[in-house]
Amino acid sequence: MENLAHSLVGVALSRAGLGRKTPFGTVSLVVAANLPDADIVVSGWGPLHYLHHHRGVTHSVLGVLVLALLFSLLLKFLARFRSGDKAFPFGPLLFSVTLTLVSHPLLDWTNSYGIRPWLPFSGKWYYGDLVYIVDPYLWLILGGAVFLTAQRTRVTLPVWIAVVVFISILVAGNAAARPEGPVVAVVFFSALALVLYLKQRRALWSDSVNLRALGGVAVYWGFLLMSRTVALTGVAPEIAREFPQVRTENLSVLPRLANPLSWEILWQDRSRVRIWQASMGGGRLEGNQVYERNLDHDAVQAALATCPGRVMEIFGRFTFYQVKPEPDRILVLARDARFSRGQTSGFGVVPIPLSLDLSRSLSPLACPCQD
Repeated sequence: MENLAHSLVGVALSRAGLGRKTPFGTVSLVVAANLPDADIVVSGWGPLHYLHHHRGVTHSVLGVLVLALLFSLLLKFLARFRSGDKAFPFGPLLFSVTLTLVSHPLLDWTNSYGIRPWLPFSGKWYYGDLVYIVDPYLWLILGGAVFLTAQRTRVTLPVWIAVVVFISILVAGNAAARPEGPVVAVVFFSALALVLYLKQRRALWSDSVNLRALGGVAVYWGFLLMSRTVALTGVAPEIAREFPQVRTENLSVLPRLANPLSWEILWQDRSRVRIWQASMGGGRLEGNQVYERNLDHDAVQAALATCPGRVMEIFGRFTFYQVKPEPDRILVLARDARFSRGQTSGFGVVPIPLSLDLSRSLSPLACPCQD
């Protein structure tokens, strides 16, 4: 998940009671909720390092436990120098920090990027495939609770207005492009109107609202699981007729931005990656896509033997390759269909330039250490 969602979880946990057990309260738990993303520092060595190491050991079980212990010791040390600060018992402090840190890989697991929980012993990826990496409904649930339990000031009011406008544009723009758009828009803006109405009725709500919001996130996940299951059930017979060799358990059903009723169904064989669009209410939708993987192409085989190719194979889930001959080189674009399907740069696509005779890589990217 993106860091706004992680931060909102940290605020919600703090206001639900954990902040009282932690030096510096909400600030400490917001930092803890985002701490596993400290691995972003590897991006300073280049995009391959980021692709290879992000959501790595700091998101694993061992990494989270080590971070929790170190961060708790740091907070305990800093608290001793805070004038008038009470002596926070280490046990409750460690519990609060650990629970908040655990929320980070849990949220990350729910999307299609996935996590590797058993690093450094195993690099196997696990994917929840429930929530899009950016999810405005999580912002609404968690942010709504934070909004209801926050003091209303002249400083915070413009911030909340900007957040509401941004989320509304995101949802409305995505809903307009989908058949389920009217339903999605009605549900979202009705919930938003309810939050604003409740704030108007009472300026400051009890902090227990944050605990209910965390429960609301679990309910939302349950709804997404149901929606995903219904969408797959609706198109599974058609897939079985057209592609009898494909087993249902080999299909991945991935979420779409700002639309919990619409899903993408992906599967691949050695030749192609296929993507179908499916809806909770309408079965198969228009816009299905097929991408040739080109694994038997000589340039692709050469690219897979390079450092960028190996990194992409470790990271990739639905990989395919495009070969573009150029006057002085052969360019292979390695893509993961989860994130990149057409653009020539950006996340999810790795350009791998090769010499014309395919004997060496011309990539300027720094190579990370391999597993």
